[in-house]
Amino acid sequence: MTMPASDALQPSFVILGVPFDGGASLGSPGSRYAPEEIRRAMRWMFQRAQQGRIFVLDIDRVIPFSPERVRDLGDVPVVAHDVAQMGERVTVRLREVFRGPEIPVVLGGDDSMTFPVIRALHEETRGELGLIHLDAHLDLLDESDLQGRLSQSSPIRRSLELGRLRGRRVIQIGVRNFNFPSSHDFIREQGITLLPAREFHRIGVEAAAARALEITRGAAAVHLALDVDVLDPAYAPGAGVAEPGGLTARQLFDFLWAVAPATRSISIVETNPLVDPRGQSVMVAAAAAMHYMVARFAAGASPGPGQSPGPG
Repeated sequence: MTMPASDALQPSFVILGVPFDGGASLGSPGSRYAPEEIRRAMRWMFQRAQQGRIFVLDIDRVIPFSPERVRDLGDVPVVAHDVAQMGERVTVRLREVFRGPEIPVVLGGDDSMTFPVIRALHEETRGELGLIHLDAHLDLLDESDLQGRLSQSSPIRRSLELGRLRGRRVIQIGVRNFNFPSSHDFIREQGITLLPAREFHRIGVEAAAARALEITRGAAAVHLALDVDVLDPAYAPGAGVAEPGGLTARQLFDFLWAVAPATRSISIVETNPLVDPRGQSVMVAAAAAMHYMVARFAAGASPGPGQSPGPG
């Protein structure tokens, strides 16, 4: 059946929950409860849509948006305390999604599951990937006695080992405070671009987004990996690991509007309802997902660089 032309110009999304925090070897566990809480907050936002449109107050515009074009796939069945097996399940489920035109919005869960998401995109895309990584931390740990090789501290390191995600097309935004000197050396060796939170505040959202698009330009598909701890704890007190000096919620939402149309998928991780006063971080995560989707609706169905199906 052929869709009407107006429908064909609109994107379609799938929501996939990953209620797993077995990779959270640091910080507080509890992000397993986030997917359902984020969904609940998103349902409240969906109610603002009328007749396939929604009023975006931030820009004083009515934008096409139909909740009927957002399909919820439920949650990936959990394998408790087995990061590798859980990751395999996430990758298998998402490979099915990436074979079609729908745009995945993945709700974690802890950051260890970012790697399986990127792996699924890697396996279903011809050519190089790009990565826009919003996080307070680098996630470049190779291995440690405490965390092993698969943890919330290693998803970007593991993703860079896949083969067609290269450092030259990776930008890490919002990182701050302190890390290992060996990470500094690895970043230089790989050609990764850092845009620390301090520099983000200095240059502003528009320039930061332009930099991210420049770094990932030419990639066959771009994933947007969002760890809510990229935000200052004032805006996301329920992040898995709080780091002072982060981005504001306003900066995050405006950045998503600027880069969302150039991406193939988004993952949102490390929201912990158990340490989240008044559900503030859950609401921010839900709003981030909503801004991402509505920005894609505003731009139309074009997926930017990320619709190259098939491995290669």
